[in-house]
Amino acid sequence: KKLMLTTYGAKLYDYSVQLLSMYEQMNKEMLELSTSPIIRIGGSISAGTVMLKKIIKELENSFPSIDIRVDVYNTSVIEEMILRNELDVAIVEGIVKDERITQVPVYEDELVLLVGKDHPLYSKDNIKLKDLDGQNFISREWDSVIRNYYDTIFKKSNISLITKWGSSNTETIKQAIIDGYGVGLLSNMLVIDEVENNLLKVLPISDV
Repeated sequence: KKLMLTTYGAKLYDYSVQLLSMYEQMNKEMLELSTSPIIRIGGSISAGTVMLKKIIKELENSFPSIDIRVDVYNTSVIEEMILRNELDVAIVEGIVKDERITQVPVYEDELVLLVGKDHPLYSKDNIKLKDLDGQNFISREWDSVIRNYYDTIFKKSNISLITKWGSSNTETIKQAIIDGYGVGLLSNMLVIDEVENNLLKVLPISDV
């Protein structure tokens, strides 16, 4: 009048003990992780430089237990990180091509032509596109979406600029323009302080 484990039953029992132990450990670790969730936020160069600081500060104030991780690269890299699930959300100023990514407009900005005080064009109130032909140019890196955008405009209009500086660092570009090494195109939100302090001047292009 007894139930006896067979050899197979004993083997199953050993596995069951291991499985239950792993299950309990999994529950424990998942519970610990859920008490301090991680949010991974990305930003492209311009948006990341200007907009993310305020957003992250507000998140940290509202949800102090959240661990916020930030990555700032150009738009194409951020797009790939989203697709690989390495980021939860991102703000970019470039064009995102993959239809699997949900896009929501959050801010309206414009590219502006900038010159420093020592540049010959500083005295002008506006120029035409042809006035840029042959000018020294301070540019974003070659694979930047913004650079590809304005390169297309210059090419269509047969405007040839001499790229003196190329950089993914917008602060480097701003400083080179301020120091008079050439003209540059940047997002307006990046240069508000420098324009207000007369370190840079926005020069409208009347025929664009």
